[in-house]
Amino acid sequence: MDEAPDRLQRERAVRRIERLAQAWPHCPLVVTSRPAAYQDKAVLAGFAHTTIEALDGPAIDGFLARWSRALFPERPDRAESHHRELVAALASRREIRLLACNTVMLTALAVVHWNDKRLPEQRAELYESIIRWLIEGREQRPGREKSQRCRQLLADLALVMQTAPKGRQVQVTRRWAAERIAHRFERGLDSSDPIERAEGFLAAEEIDSGVLVRRGHQLRFWHLTFQEYLAAQALAGRPDAERAELLLTAAPAGTPALYRPEWREAVLLLAGVLYLQGEDKVEGLFAAVLDRLGPAPTLADQARAAGLLGALVRDLARMALS
Repeated sequence: MDEAPDRLQRERAVRRIERLAQAWPHCPLVVTSRPAAYQDKAVLAGFAHTTIEALDGPAIDGFLARWSRALFPERPDRAESHHRELVAALASRREIRLLACNTVMLTALAVVHWNDKRLPEQRAELYESIIRWLIEGREQRPGREKSQRCRQLLADLALVMQTAPKGRQVQVTRRWAAERIAHRFERGLDSSDPIERAEGFLAAEEIDSGVLVRRGHQLRFWHLTFQEYLAAQALAGRPDAERAELLLTAAPAGTPALYRPEWREAVLLLAGVLYLQGEDKVEGLFAAVLDRLGPAPTLADQARAAGLLGALVRDLARMALS
């Protein structure tokens, strides 16, 4: 159902499927859809509704075995070898194992492994590969924003959720989200409201890429790390001084964002994104942290900075070796 280009086309498809089921009542029919597309008038009457739960170990292994056989149908030995490589790649890190429990993410990981002949060692590279595949997978749908603009809009949203005045938000209303990115939507030739156009984009993106998902009346990123990675992407695109100001200026509670627990993963991912822009960008981040200590830092401040910089070095070591 989610392959239909818009809501009206999905609703028309539902009516056709219902008529088909009435005309041939003994013909088994299976209809699949992402959850975001199966709502309101796009729900099929008289059909049993079920959802795909998180995959366990045997289900993941079965998927990978079938995937490998589909890639090498005439070479059982090569299929088995590819299967072993995939299993080892997915078992290598905890964050990959968690993603693999979802069917869409498992497919994304398998595609990334096939395209790149490996899974990236550094997390920033891994999430970049997955998000790029998710966003570009539906780019051809008529009326959809181009992939680069989709990424920009999602990154803008991730950053405003990460920097919300009341603290990081991981779930917001669609209207709240639309209001924060509406400045990216100039008033159209038909005088349509930018906020309404932004809401339309967010609703479509739940179906097109799946990077955003809806929980009741709330909107969130499918995985918290997607929000953190895209926020890091947005930060990496800001001028160095603006980025340092946002990360290192003490909040009302007295702790700069750089050191707050809810920012830790975003900061680690930011270092990976900056590394891809050039090592001087990473050196600039390190220098900003050290400069902010001042001429006579306390032992506690020194320890806090050393702990953060040590974590950044460890995280970047994978990228330098890959």
